[in-house]
Amino acid sequence: MMSQAWAMTRGQALYRDIFQIHPVLGIVIFYPFFFLLSPEAAVHAIKGMNLLLTGAAGILVYRIASSWLRNGTLSLLSASLFVFYIGRKWALSSYGGFYALLPILLSAYLLFCRRDPSRRTYVLCGVLWAIAFFLLQTTVFDIVAMVVCLFPFRWRSVRAALTSGFWLLLGFSMVLAVLSFLFVWQGTFDEAARSMLGSHVSGYARLGPGKAGVSDAIRTRWALLDFCSRKMLSVFAPLLCGIAFGMGRILLEWKERFRPGADSRSREDDARARLLFAACLVWLGANLLGVLALGRFYDHYLIPFVPPLALACVFWMSGMDPTSTRTVAGSSLALLILAAALHFATAAREDGLHPFKVRRSQSIAEYIRNHTRQDDRIFLYRFSGTDVFYLSQRPSTNGIYEYVDMCEEHIQDLELASAKRQELVEHPPAAIVLDPSVAVAPCEASKEFFTKLIDENYVRGKVILGSEIYLRKDRAEGLRTPEGTSGPSAPGP
Repeated sequence: MMSQAWAMTRGQALYRDIFQIHPVLGIVIFYPFFFLLSPEAAVHAIKGMNLLLTGAAGILVYRIASSWLRNGTLSLLSASLFVFYIGRKWALSSYGGFYALLPILLSAYLLFCRRDPSRRTYVLCGVLWAIAFFLLQTTVFDIVAMVVCLFPFRWRSVRAALTSGFWLLLGFSMVLAVLSFLFVWQGTFDEAARSMLGSHVSGYARLGPGKAGVSDAIRTRWALLDFCSRKMLSVFAPLLCGIAFGMGRILLEWKERFRPGADSRSREDDARARLLFAACLVWLGANLLGVLALGRFYDHYLIPFVPPLALACVFWMSGMDPTSTRTVAGSSLALLILAAALHFATAAREDGLHPFKVRRSQSIAEYIRNHTRQDDRIFLYRFSGTDVFYLSQRPSTNGIYEYVDMCEEHIQDLELASAKRQELVEHPPAAIVLDPSVAVAPCEASKEFFTKLIDENYVRGKVILGSEIYLRKDRAEGLRTPEGTSGPSAPGP
């Protein structure tokens, strides 16, 4: 997405010149960095922003937990768990799901952790929900979960629900109107609507007509549910154990009805803690529905699960006496800090402070800059390092920045895939980057096309850290065969 934001600074229009099904704010958020800074500096500035956003989101998790649990130690543990899991490798990238955390958490804090929300609060939360939605479409499930929870928490009558709903809708509509105006002004409204909300999204989620239709979608959801459950268990095992303990606590308290000798204040605190736990379970269920709606799973889809898990897993400790709570929570915090230190040490030892993928992209980008013209365009096939685009300052030749987006097996749109392949034929890129170690599986139907395209029109210029750079023949004339490569006769993929 950063490469697409960079391409926008070079005059390419999102959804018209640049293919994308993710919402606009997930790409536009990077635009100011690439507009104001060099590509190398922009990346570091974005990482700095991500650290600040993680800290802000962690503070919100702390405030939400403290307002309902009324226990500073447990709130600190909940916020620390959130930051720890957001710092794991599967979450360390600039995904829309990461940026949507802040508006979702802020709206949850405003709606459920303060006094009765005012009209302005509801309008603001509507704006926040729209921002979250236009960062990632599946946040609609987070929004639905909050609406469900508003009925027992805030809305005690139909009139209150309708009035508050109107102000929420007004705030959401304000953001929608601004974005719609910008797309109309740019002349890309139809393309944007189709990409973010229409056929491209339904095809990606395997909900369109034909071979990958609704019946196939229903069958694949069961397999996806099983896989997602296993993945969550392997990644979030400690947090899920905490939730299991919380359910056990509720079961015991239900059998006892109330704790003998507990004063009214203690019973009130327990009731508030149970409400938070129940709301988090609703939130978790909504996020699981969001994954099932997408019809596929990638590791970064786990990001939206982190806030409700981090909040819910500490609930069971709130039922213990203060000394036991501090002891267990303090021990958990110490283990968490130790685990974070071990993760950091392991990552530094394996990849150093200058990761392999970064070094590879920088070397490839330098080679491309030196062997292509400034107005040339390139393509990455079976190569995931999209930072090569902005590091080499060469845009994509057909608006595809993630090569799988032109594979019908992935995007579930044969017409689109064929059109994008035709663009490659009509406007062949000056260079193609290929990583032979990347499996063909996501693009099996395109293998023959790319093999023929490269064999007939390109020669291998150089192999850099295992990745092959193919130059169009008119660009490769006069180049000497690099040492360690097989020269112009090298076979394609």
